[in-house]
Amino acid sequence: MNVGQIAATATCLLVSACAASQRQPALDPWQAPDVLHAGLPPLPPVTEILSPHCDDRRAGRVTAIVLHHTEGASDAAAVARYFQNPVRKTSAHYIVDRDGSLIRCVPDPKRAWHAGVSRFQGVSGVNEFSIGIEICNRGDHIEPYPPAQMSTVVRLVAWLATVYHLPMSRVTRHRDIALPPGRKSDPSDNFDWPGVLVSAQRLLDRRQDTAGP
Repeated sequence: MNVGQIAATATCLLVSACAASQRQPALDPWQAPDVLHAGLPPLPPVTEILSPHCDDRRAGRVTAIVLHHTEGASDAAAVARYFQNPVRKTSAHYIVDRDGSLIRCVPDPKRAWHAGVSRFQGVSGVNEFSIGIEICNRGDHIEPYPPAQMSTVVRLVAWLATVYHLPMSRVTRHRDIALPPGRKSDPSDNFDWPGVLVSAQRLLDRRQDTAGP
C-alpha cells in the first residue's frame, strides 16, 4: 500500500468513525457516573439475560419509556429466556419480577423489539426512541401487582427519567401507543398507572430538593 492509499484509507476510517460517533446513542446508564442518579432510591441488583433480538437505534436518543405486562404466569427469568428464543423476534430492555427483582435483556443504547406498530405523541415507530419495561403479570385485570414489584417499577422509571432527562409526559403504556388503537391492553386495568407517575415524579422532586440550587 502506497502513501496515497494509506492516506485515503485513514481518511475513510476517520469519516466512518465520525459518522458512527454521531449515530452513537448516549452512554449506557449502567456505566454512567453515580451523579446521574444521586438522590434516588437505589435499584435492586440487575441480572443480565441478554436477548439477541435488538439492533441499533437510528435516532440515537432515548426520549420515551413504555410500560408493558408480560401476560403470563412466568417469572422474569422465564420471560428473558423467551426473549432469547430465535423464533420469537421480540424483546424488551427490562423485566420487573413479582418480587421486585430486575432483569435486563437489551442494553439501553440498543433498540429492543417491544412496541410493534405504534405511535407516541405523533411519532411512529416507538421502538426507535423508547425503553421498554415488561412487568410480570398475567394481564387478566385480576392478578395484583405486588408492592415490591411496583416499588421497582417506580424507581426504574424515575431513574431512567433522570438519566435521559425525561418528564413524566414521556412515560406511556403499550395500550396507549399500539396501532390500531385497542390492539393491546397492557398494562392491565388494575395496574396503578396514575400512582406510578405520581410516585416517580415525587422521587424526582425529592432528588431536585436534595440537589439544591
